[in-house]
Amino acid sequence: MDKMAEIEKRTLMLNEEEREILEAFEDGKLSPIDMNEKEIEELKAAAAKAIDKSDRVSIHIPQRDLKKIKKRAVKTGIPYQTLITAVLHQYAEGRINISI
Repeated sequence: MDKMAEIEKRTLMLNEEEREILEAFEDGKLSPIDMNEKEIEELKAAAAKAIDKSDRVSIHIPQRDLKKIKKRAVKTGIPYQTLITAVLHQYAEGRINISI
């Protein structure tokens, strides 16, 4: 795997099962299944519906912290709001812990 692909893989922040699936796909170990157009469209609609379920929140972040977050986001090549969402998602899933 080239360096850029490795960076992209890390920025996806996949869980272990998702990484295994991605690696199997990259290694050519997965094979397509037969599906008709209706089934494909139903799955696309279900995926879109699942993705669209999000709420907006308004938070106050100290300027110095936001500047640091934006710099780190640029280094990883993803938008800073996506980075913030990813960190919150990992916390919600119990993948990272915070000490206060």
